[in-house]
Amino acid sequence: MFKPEANINRNKKKPAFFLPAPEIMLANWEEKGQEKIAESYKQLLSLAEDISTAGGKALLVGGCVRDILIGTIPKDFDIEIYGLTPDTTKNLASKYGTVSEVGRAFGVIKLFLSTGLDIDLALPRRDSKAGTGHKGIKVETDANMTVAEASLRRDFTINSLSADLLTQEINDPWGGLEDLQNKILRLTDINTFKDDPLRILRGIQFIGRFGLSLEPKTALEMTRLAPEIKDLSKERIYDEWEKLLLKSPKPSLGLQAGLELKIYTELFPELERLAKTPQDAIWHPEGNVWEHTMMVCDSATELCREKKLTKEENIIIMLASLCHDLGKPSTTEEKNGHIISYGHEEAGVDEAKKLLLALGTPQKIIDCVLALVKEHLAPSTLFKSAIIKGERVTPAAIRNLANRISPATIEQLLIISEADHRGRGTKETPADNEGYIDENNIYLPSIWLLEQAQKLNVSKNKAKAFIAGKEWLELGFRGGPRLGQLIALSDKLHFENDLTREQIITTAKSVLTIEEAIAKLNTLA
Repeated sequence: MFKPEANINRNKKKPAFFLPAPEIMLANWEEKGQEKIAESYKQLLSLAEDISTAGGKALLVGGCVRDILIGTIPKDFDIEIYGLTPDTTKNLASKYGTVSEVGRAFGVIKLFLSTGLDIDLALPRRDSKAGTGHKGIKVETDANMTVAEASLRRDFTINSLSADLLTQEINDPWGGLEDLQNKILRLTDINTFKDDPLRILRGIQFIGRFGLSLEPKTALEMTRLAPEIKDLSKERIYDEWEKLLLKSPKPSLGLQAGLELKIYTELFPELERLAKTPQDAIWHPEGNVWEHTMMVCDSATELCREKKLTKEENIIIMLASLCHDLGKPSTTEEKNGHIISYGHEEAGVDEAKKLLLALGTPQKIIDCVLALVKEHLAPSTLFKSAIIKGERVTPAAIRNLANRISPATIEQLLIISEADHRGRGTKETPADNEGYIDENNIYLPSIWLLEQAQKLNVSKNKAKAFIAGKEWLELGFRGGPRLGQLIALSDKLHFENDLTREQIITTAKSVLTIEEAIAKLNTLA
């Protein structure tokens, strides 16, 4: 973590703080393979020199300053320019790349650097509510505004920091450095905070990402504004949830904050019900379904990072972890002194769909998540049958599982299954003594099922037909529903009865119709 450098001689009223010297930051970024970020920053330093020569001043603002201070490499940079007109700024910036004025009405000029990075060059501005939605914001630019006044529009104090690109001096008018050091989330200004309810969701994802604690007045304001979240577009809602789930070392921190702030009451009631649903302490010593779900989400985060998945795979896993037990509130009952929730997997599909749609989740992600929710117990069930009970689990059963969960994959399902197991706390349960884990606490159903799926080439995709429909059509059989039965029967004969392609085709060709072929092949089963 970079710590701001202090120098009490540069400011007699209070210590001045500085970002690390540019050469230190650039060397660090290049060492970590972030040459594009480093080269972009070099160009911005040169632009800042040009702006200074023209009588202006360029400040790094917002999240990039925060990220540098906590030791995270920024993904991009936002620049605020003081003392210059938009036309002068545009002319100076055009030396470094392509300039777009699409956002000029909001005081923003977009600079597309040759490195491929997009930079927002903004004039200082005041924002005020003038209508509904985030587009109903009145923007008033003022190149001569003070840094403190301009930063009032920032949501939280940790994002109200700015730094002079040339001197590296940090501007901290609202105590953001202290809040960052103490890991406190505090709104910058109560009057501007309420202009955009998205800031509530931004708050909970910051809590998850940076492990922050909520300042009491900020918590009260977020709770008061929570009902307004329903007026946000689904695209904006989804963006914040994606950041919470993908960027947080412990997403449970943000998710729990959302529960306590009553954020889910109107928009996501499915989540609130989890906290009111008990579990049998014998199997779930960690507590209710919400507490279990939070532990599963954190475990899924660890597993995803270990396996270095793509962004799309990560969000599928994280949303499935969040949704996997949404069927428990409607299926949980007490029977013979135990709490049970039979059928919660299938019951959770409709509840998960409601939540995912409310979040604005893309349909291709929804399809995968719903399949994983419905089958999240399948790995442990198959393992129990094959290894613990010694029953035969056929290759067809594993191929069928791959087909049922498609477009999700068995590899994704195994992450959900293992995270579900890890989400039971550390107290020993009956499952620990039934062979699901070994002496090194390795979750054995994942090892076993992955090996079986890889043998059948279905760990990453659905099963391919042993004899495809095209082959049957070329043999003279007509299409239609019965063709699907013939394909499925061929799979069964090969994977369960070890018949070869030649044996199956020879038998089927000995008759004239597809109905006769099915009847004849059934005699071989």
